[in-house]
Order: sequence, then structure tokens, then C-alpha cells
Amino acid sequence: MFLQSCFPILGFVFPMVDSGKNKKNWKPYKKRNEVMTAQQAAKKILSEAGEPMRSREIARIALSKGDVTSASKDPVFSIATTIEKNIREDRYNTPKLVFIHSSDGRKIGLPSMINISQDASKPLGQTTTQRKKKRISLDLPDELYNQIQLAKQAKLADDDEGTISLLLKQGLSFYAPEIKKRLMEQLESF
Repeated sequence: MFLQSCFPILGFVFPMVDSGKNKKNWKPYKKRNEVMTAQQAAKKILSEAGEPMRSREIARIALSKGDVTSASKDPVFSIATTIEKNIREDRYNTPKLVFIHSSDGRKIGLPSMINISQDASKPLGQTTTQRKKKRISLDLPDELYNQIQLAKQAKLADDDEGTISLLLKQGLSFYAPEIKKRLMEQLESF
């Protein structure tokens, strides 16, 4: 108390400086919003929205709510890029987020949102045209087959075909930059 009475500014800097005699007036620091990781904030926002969103949209909301912070010149771009990079590289992607491709572009979503219609933006009553399908048959190692069965049990899709298609889409999405790079190298060699 002596320090606070001599130097009133110390009451703001060190509000808990007290000899212990004045306990009834003592107040703990007000706890401010805890800052989350970009992925945690995105999961929270996506859960509240209930639908996939663009990464910049997620970043804007997270920054405005104070869930995340950034010292960059363009914080929205920085947070959006972090979210996308974490998904693409599947590092630091906890909680798990996924890319969802729809008629109006690529969005970020929760794994449970993958079953949301790719054309949810269309008015009710309009149906999408059925895509042509090709049948593929292959032998899988037991370990890979067991992993597919686990994904099926997690009900990521309605049936076996949907689960395998989903896993292939996610894998192709992850490897898209590498596929593009190798194709460009092949084109350059011509």
C-alpha cells in the first residue's frame, strides 16, 4: 500500500501490490478473451455457422471476435493463409478442417460438412445433373483396407462408394500442387 500511495501509477501497473491488510477491496485481474489457434477459431466459427465458409470470411470473423490476433500488415490474409496451409499440409490441422469444393468455389469446413450438398447454393427444387461414373477395381493391402473400413465406420459418407470417393478426393486435393508440378515438368521436357 505504501508504494501505491507514493506512486499512484503503480496501482495500475501492479494492482495486486498490497500488504494483505486490505483484502476486501482486492480484485483479481479481469480475464480477457483467450486467444485460440487459427484452426480452433475456425472450428468454433464453422460450428456456429453450420456450413462451409471461405477462409477469408473465417479470418475476418475470428479477428473481429478477438479469437485470434496477428501483427501482420494484412491480418485477414495472414490468418486465412495459415488455415489453408494447415489443411493443405495436414500439419497443425487440429482440430481437423477440410477443403470442400462447391459450385461457388473452394471453402473450408468441418469433416462432418463434407456430406453437405456440393450445390447447396441452388434453390430448392433444382436438381443437379448426375455425373458419369467409371468403375475401378484394385487390390489393396490389408492395412489400407482396414483404414478404409474405419473411415466407413466413422460414417464420413453414406456408403462404401461415397467413403472411398471422399478419401480419394481429399487425397487428390492434398497432392494437387505436386501433381501440377510434375505435369508442368513433363510439358517442359517436350
